[in-house]
Amino acid sequence: MIDCRNLVVIDAGCGAGLVTVAALAGGARHVIAQDHDAAALADTARNVSRILGTAAGSRLSLWEAGWNLLGPMRADLLAVNPPQRPSALLPEVPQSQRHLHVGGGNDGLDSLRLILEHAGTHRVRTTAAAVLDVSKLNNPRWSTPRLIASADLPFDPAWRALVPDRQGRADIWETTNLSPG
Repeated sequence: MIDCRNLVVIDAGCGAGLVTVAALAGGARHVIAQDHDAAALADTARNVSRILGTAAGSRLSLWEAGWNLLGPMRADLLAVNPPQRPSALLPEVPQSQRHLHVGGGNDGLDSLRLILEHAGTHRVRTTAAAVLDVSKLNNPRWSTPRLIASADLPFDPAWRALVPDRQGRADIWETTNLSPG
């Protein structure tokens, strides 16, 4: 998120605010941290203040809403780390954490499809485990996703069926809105 200088960024599904903190640290003019969970928004605000100081809060808005309400929100960039576990992997996720991982659907991309269907931003940047086939996103409003970064990371044991040694690649993809408006 080092390329966010002077941008308005939406952190969709902000959770504890890692993307929000990175965008603000990268010089974003303003970040809209969106989540359907009020506790996640409180965590984000707390982490921004703790990590970047209280002054960073003046460049932060919190928005409690679902992804189906993203349409009217205009920004330069929407960044998201969506739930992306294929549904076949969910039984391996502890019940107490399952709510954080539901939404990927059969191929792990349903949450991202929902975001692309509703986003009104110019660009969307997303994480995706390299074992997921992002070419299946093919939304006519958006360009073909372009790989912008990769990192080898340890994967949670629940990924064992797709990442047997639990060490795999996570990618960051970016797509551009072909019909902004």
